[in-house]
Parts: sequence; structure tokens; C-alpha cells
Amino acid sequence: MIDLALQVVLVVLLLLTITWCMIVHLRLRRLRTEGGEMQAFIAALGEATTRAEAAISLMRDTGREIERAAIEQERRARECRGELGRLVENAARVTQRLTAAREQGAARMAELRTRDDITDEPRQRLVEPSPDASPRADLAPAAPAPAPASPDPERAGRPRPARAKGGQPEARLDGLLHGELLEALQALR
Repeated sequence: MIDLALQVVLVVLLLLTITWCMIVHLRLRRLRTEGGEMQAFIAALGEATTRAEAAISLMRDTGREIERAAIEQERRARECRGELGRLVENAARVTQRLTAAREQGAARMAELRTRDDITDEPRQRLVEPSPDASPRADLAPAAPAPAPASPDPERAGRPRPARAKGGQPEARLDGLLHGELLEALQALR
């Protein structure tokens, strides 16, 4: 009886082992069929990883180039800002010079007019009205005196530039303005 009980236990254990082996065999077969799919998935994952690494490398290089370009643009912008600042300062100086020259010219013109008025007043009193002249003819200004001859023979031989309405101070002002503008344009180059 013990012998029979041992054999029954042995049969049960053998049946369990056979069942277990069949289950393992089925799982291994399924794993083999899914292994091809798994390998295809792993290969696709490897390719995607390689492409992602290449894209990340390209993005890094592009980021570095963009950063360099931004630094260069910032440097150029600073240079332009400095240059514009200098131009604004030059323009302010030219404006101050123009204002000073205009005020100086206006003062000089006023001084010349008052001198002319003072010197013309006695002449106007000396002019006697003619019987057929109008009553206001005695107030007409006298003809301007001719300019004295130039003591410098070189200057006398050269043609004189046409005077602007304001006279020599305006010509000097034009020269200063022209020089400042040339200087500013050369600075821009």
C-alpha cells in the first residue's frame, strides 16, 4: 500500500511536470514568433534613436550658429548705437555752431544796419530836394561807396565767390557745415 501510494504520487508529479513542460513549450513558441516582431521593433527603435541623435546634434550646431549670429548682430548694433551717438553729438555741435553763427550774423547785420543808418542820416539831410522831385525823394539813401582795392595782388587776380545774402559769415558757415557733413559721411563709411 505504501508502494501504491508512492506510485500514485509519482504519477501525479509526472503529470504536473508534463503539463508544465507543455505550457513552457507553448510560451517559447509564442516568444519565438513574437521575437521577430520584437527584433523589428528594437531595430526601428535603434534607427529612431540614431535619427534623434543626429537631429539633436544638428540642433546644437544650429543653436551655436544662431548664438554667434546674435552676438555679431548685438556687436554691430552697439557699434551703430555708438556711431549714431557720435553723429547726434556732431549734429548738436553743428546746430550750436549754426545757432551761434546765426546769432553772430544777426548781431553783425544789426550793427552794420545801425552804422549805415547813422552814416546815411547826415547824407540824407544834405541832399536837397529838386523842384520836380517827389516830397519823399530827399529820404532816398545815397549810393553805396565802391569797395576799396585789395592790397594783395594775388587776391585781386582771383575771381571772388558770389556772396550769399547774409555775406561772408554765411559763406564761412556753409564751409563749416560742409566740412562737418563730409566728416560725418566719412565716419559712416
